[in-house]
Amino acid sequence: MESLFSPFMDDPAPLMSRFLSAQLIAARALRRGRDGAPPAEEAATLSDMIAALEGDLGDAASRLPDIALPRPLDTLAVGYIVLGSRLGTEVLARRLTALALPLPLYFRLPPPGGAWTAFRARLDALVPDQPMAQRIATDAALGFDIYAASARLAGLGAEGVTDGP
Repeated sequence: MESLFSPFMDDPAPLMSRFLSAQLIAARALRRGRDGAPPAEEAATLSDMIAALEGDLGDAASRLPDIALPRPLDTLAVGYIVLGSRLGTEVLARRLTALALPLPLYFRLPPPGGAWTAFRARLDALVPDQPMAQRIATDAALGFDIYAASARLAGLGAEGVTDGP
């Protein structure tokens, strides 16, 4: 999946709106597709991400396409993706700061901190060969596919930058 976002990593300034669009398309799909309430460790993180992204994109946010999910995703799989995404965003924020680029709201959200550690402890307590753990792993993989599809819809992809929103 990193290869889909590598054009942004290589030159973030001109691709910022495409990157933010991809993040919003994926975040909305995860919110719509979640099977259950967010886990306690995640709390309102996904809602906060969506609100920040919509603020960053302004009117363009309402024109972004939706991704249809084939089935609901386990809420712990969504939590894994959301909290992990926040960690990745922290790395990207440091890169943008080093390049003296302004930080959109999305990059200024608080880091997950102890929530990620607590969430990982919850997942580590699951028995790997049990159906629940297998569903979480399968649904997390589908969540990564959602991000890949979102990147392509936003005009980022393995073939480079394409027409997007």
